[in-house]
Amino acid sequence: MPDPTPPLTEPAADLRASHADRERVAAHLHAAAGNGLLTLDEVDDRLAAAYAARHLSELAPLTADLPPATEGSVAVAP
Repeated sequence: MPDPTPPLTEPAADLRASHADRERVAAHLHAAAGNGLLTLDEVDDRLAAAYAARHLSELAPLTADLPPATEGSVAVAP
């Protein structure tokens, strides 16, 4: 199911990332690694960046080059 959250606008990108935001990105990264889209090193680097992110604008680039979540996969933070 697609994420109902609208895409980030410039002011929203400066919002603080919540634990739930970071967890959604981490779940997407784990799914991408499980599907062979990321190497172990890539997923480790991106997970470290996701858990260290303070703002939503830091999370978006971590999944920008991955296919969007589809039904049956994880939801993705913007």
